[in-house]
Amino acid sequence: MRDLYEKELKDLKDKFDKMKELTDNILNESLDFNLKDVANIKIKLKQIKGLEKELFQNCKLLIITQQPIANDLEFITKIMKEAAKLKAIAKSSFNCAKIINKTPKSYFFNMLIDMANMLLTMLKAHENKNFEEVNRLESAINSQFKQIKKELMLLADKENVSYLFELLLLSKYFEKIADYIK
Repeated sequence: MRDLYEKELKDLKDKFDKMKELTDNILNESLDFNLKDVANIKIKLKQIKGLEKELFQNCKLLIITQQPIANDLEFITKIMKEAAKLKAIAKSSFNCAKIINKTPKSYFFNMLIDMANMLLTMLKAHENKNFEEVNRLESAINSQFKQIKKELMLLADKENVSYLFELLLLSKYFEKIADYIK
């Protein structure tokens, strides 16, 4: 009986790792400012949503049938919490990809590209458990977002307001993803 339980916990971890890998892929693909198509990202997002649903179902089943205690219960509830964050990162990344895909490249400016690069660096720092660097980058991304808002207000006119609004949304998604990673 215990062997089956251990196998179920391992399967849970494997599904979570697959979900994390897909989310990392989506984030990396979404932040490519030369993005041509979002169809592949959309497919991966659908897979992530399916994995999250499976994970939640498996976690609830394990809690009810095995009534885990201490470390196992903490592990299972952490998987549920982190899976929800991964789905949120994937959804926000997909929204970024849609904006990047439809916005003329001439509207992207260095601060926005720097913000995207900081996000990728932050993700790596999180994977390496360098939480001091994660906090530093999250703070820098928040500062960049505030600066971008100011810059966009100065650039706004009737001709380009639609694209500038999209850039504001994009920078907000970047900030939100940083919050999820943290």
